[in-house]
Amino acid sequence: MKNSSSIYNVVALNATGGVVGTLTNNGLLSYGDWGSGISNASMHSLSGYFNDDLALLEDKLHVDFGVRKEVYTNNNRNGNAGVTPIPAEIGGVVRTTNNAFNGTYGRDSRTVNPTSWTLGANYKLSPTLAVYARYASGNNLGGTGLPTYVLLYEAGVRYGGHGFVASATLFHTGFNDQGHGFIDPTNPLASAGFNADTKTNGIDISADWRPSVDGALHSFKINLEGTYQQPKLSNLRAQDPMNQGLVDKANGNVPERTPQLLYSVTPSIDLPGHRGQLYARYKFVGKIFADSGNGLALPSYGVLSLGGNFDISERLNVNVSVDNVNDVVGLTEGNPRDRINQSAASGYFYGRGIIGTNALMSITYKF
Repeated sequence: MKNSSSIYNVVALNATGGVVGTLTNNGLLSYGDWGSGISNASMHSLSGYFNDDLALLEDKLHVDFGVRKEVYTNNNRNGNAGVTPIPAEIGGVVRTTNNAFNGTYGRDSRTVNPTSWTLGANYKLSPTLAVYARYASGNNLGGTGLPTYVLLYEAGVRYGGHGFVASATLFHTGFNDQGHGFIDPTNPLASAGFNADTKTNGIDISADWRPSVDGALHSFKINLEGTYQQPKLSNLRAQDPMNQGLVDKANGNVPERTPQLLYSVTPSIDLPGHRGQLYARYKFVGKIFADSGNGLALPSYGVLSLGGNFDISERLNVNVSVDNVNDVVGLTEGNPRDRINQSAASGYFYGRGIIGTNALMSITYKF
């Protein structure tokens, strides 16, 4: 070993002790991906929109319309990387870097101008009953600068009377060209992916009930929120054509990390003298799949929460909540860096869980 400025080099010596070569470069035997991934981006958006609401038929029919035009520009500057030779005067037996920044940049700029619009109508059949419908076409602009188009249409019924307010809505949503990732089956060290459309049909239910009678019962309220949906993948396109056959097997599957059933029940009691509220909430999340291949299903779970909101005075408020009182283990996803078809053949798998029992208290004082 030879010490040079507190850096150790491994060197080869001849019979007389002279240095004939170095194994390392200032202690480094090989080089990593130095500077790989250097990049910066700027995004600019300019939008104009218009909306209107019309009341017709003696205020029984309400029609609303809105349109938004956006000009979105995304500029990217990405550092180029590759195999770089090590200068001759630098020691070491490794003479190249594998994937290092080479000092040059690639530039990409693109501009898109998507249009979003919506049309809705609400018709009052009686003072307590109404029907409504909506159609909306929009987009979601991601980091690539390319829009993901979103489609929604829904129709439902609303009721309000005798302390009861409720709605039921049938809906259809569509997301085009969403990205999904997985590990390349031919190279476990490389990532692969596919783009797909997601179509979802479902029903939403929302209800609130408070006894309309005067007295102590009027302080009680219960809320119910629930969704049942059937999402499906379609029009799958592998980013690497070699994986198209594998990707095609996921056609019609449920997208990963998407539950089909969710609901919550929240009873609450108002404290006397408008001093606050006590509540309990039970939230249920149905099973999800960890993978697009739907090979590994993560179980459903239900979480119980308790809390209270207390108005100590006109200026002082205290909020206390305890979440996951039943300390349930709820898994929200599997391993996003695994195969398109995952399994738990060994009895073990990667997963991300929700937080166990936890409490939060906040105090608000109004000046």
